[in-house]
Amino acid sequence: MKCPMAPSERRSLRSRFAEHGWVVFTVLTLLFIFSYMVRLSTGVLGPMLIDDLNINAGQLGLLAGVFFYAFGAAQIPVGLALDSFGPKRTIIATSLLAVAGCILTGVGTSYSLVLVGRLLLGLGMSSVLMGSLKVFANWFRADRFAFLAGSILSLGNLGGLLAATPLLLMAMTLGWRNCFFYFAAFVLLIIFLIACLVSDHPPRIDAGQDAGPPPSGPRGWQGLAALGSIFLNWHFWIMGLGSFVRYGSMLTIHGFLGMLYLVEIVGLGPEEAGTVLGMISVGYLIGSPLAGRLSDTVLRSRKKVVTAGFFLFALNMIPFWFPASIPLPLWYILFGCIGLFSATSPVNFAHVKELFPPRMTGTVLTGANLFVMLGAALGSQLTGAFLELYPRSAAGYPSQAYLLVFLGLFAASMIAGLLYILVKDTHGVRNGQA
Repeated sequence: MKCPMAPSERRSLRSRFAEHGWVVFTVLTLLFIFSYMVRLSTGVLGPMLIDDLNINAGQLGLLAGVFFYAFGAAQIPVGLALDSFGPKRTIIATSLLAVAGCILTGVGTSYSLVLVGRLLLGLGMSSVLMGSLKVFANWFRADRFAFLAGSILSLGNLGGLLAATPLLLMAMTLGWRNCFFYFAAFVLLIIFLIACLVSDHPPRIDAGQDAGPPPSGPRGWQGLAALGSIFLNWHFWIMGLGSFVRYGSMLTIHGFLGMLYLVEIVGLGPEEAGTVLGMISVGYLIGSPLAGRLSDTVLRSRKKVVTAGFFLFALNMIPFWFPASIPLPLWYILFGCIGLFSATSPVNFAHVKELFPPRMTGTVLTGANLFVMLGAALGSQLTGAFLELYPRSAAGYPSQAYLLVFLGLFAASMIAGLLYILVKDTHGVRNGQA
């Protein structure tokens, strides 16, 4: 997609802005903030969707989950596209699907149409984070990658905050359908900015000319062979399992389990429980750049940071076994630590990227992100199915059910941490040279 400007104007924009990687970072981060906001939008819009579309809670759950299923299913094709056609083209192409999804959601008068719109949104946002990371890998030094990945993931949590009270107020003022028309206009604006200001690789400043594209990614049968080499690598599987456990555990607590636990077991009111739950976003907002900085400059190790995150998360689950002995202020800290100790995702992405050659970066990152999305899609469903094994009273599910769930989260994180010890360490090395 070409920018509708004269060549001289495009060159002027490039000379003034696009040589600076932070402009590229800012534009792509804005799109990721939107992606994070729209994936969580069914939470606060849920009551309106139930009333307007005449659906039940199960159908609302599917509406929320279809985004992650579509997102996850697209990861491998998106990875091959990132390496074959470049991140800029791939992000623009998929973002156009998101525009269509927003419009279809806004005009959809039936549940099935809104469901398709939500599916298109999942497909449309499927390349944003991994495509952005591929661009960052081209634009910035390798020893800054974890910090940049942490920064975009941290800032993405602003989308989680926008998906709460601000989105609710917007929907109450404009109507939830009209919100999605504004969303479509916003994504179109970001597509325009990407077309004008973002390039897959930086210009060669000293020569005053383009450095030329990075080595082209594998295509055709070569792409399938590269995909096979990734999924036959046992380091990759351990990292993928860790991503599944880490993000699946956090999202299960944040999007499903935490609210029920705080209301039914701890005895908080819904508003206070929501405030406590929001500390997960605060912890993640702080933890992502912190983990990247620790990995890049302090510990100078990917493995140490990720492994510590797993063990600290597991230890943070222990107080949840004894809710009666926890004072209210400590709940704020514990839920903040859930986000803080889950915020090693950027380091994990840097780690897996550095184990493979640069031409495979897109495929590797989206392959790793597939496990993240599977954790998000399956975590709440599996937890909900487990809770349903216990009879629900007027006060909620029995405390024993929650105890076993948090025991399971403790065990899963401990196992993931122990396995991660076996992975080869890297730090800011060129891809594939660890």
